[in-house]
Amino acid sequence: MSGGASKRVVDTSTYVELTRPVHARLFQAAVALCGDRDMAADLTQDALVKGYLAFERFRPDAPVYPWLARILKNVFLDQVRSAPARREQPMPEALDPESGGPGPLDELVAAERARIVHEAIARLPPDFALVITLVDLQGLDYADAAAVLELPVGTVRSRLSRARTRLRKLLLARPEAAVLRSG
Repeated sequence: MSGGASKRVVDTSTYVELTRPVHARLFQAAVALCGDRDMAADLTQDALVKGYLAFERFRPDAPVYPWLARILKNVFLDQVRSAPARREQPMPEALDPESGGPGPLDELVAAERARIVHEAIARLPPDFALVITLVDLQGLDYADAAAVLELPVGTVRSRLSRARTRLRKLLLARPEAAVLRSG
């Protein structure tokens, strides 16, 4: 650093305390990106380590999840770029259906829908999978997603629209697409 600026000392317990509440959410985003729970665990760990190493640059008044999600995105894209070819893997697990209410058949249909959707998301280009994951699965608003992706909000909106269109086409092309429409 120049001009006498002091380097902030990174306190491990402060970092862990600040980031622990978003670990599960970060892992879910990683699973949605890569489609593999083991790889997602590695991505999440790599993102948390890189976050720790860069913690001195984190603005204490900023929300931690968008900051870590941006790091996760960069770690994932670095791995995609360095891989010889992107391998397609289906999501190994479906989302849990909402607790209470639905009977066993409803739960089976919900789990099958989730599996189909996650497999289709895993087949999207990384930029499309990431924007759908952040906005539609993680519930980030456009401004927070734009901060994570380091893009203007308008670009996030247009990319999300194109991603949803491509996802819809992938889903409707599947033989089991009727499961998505039923219920």
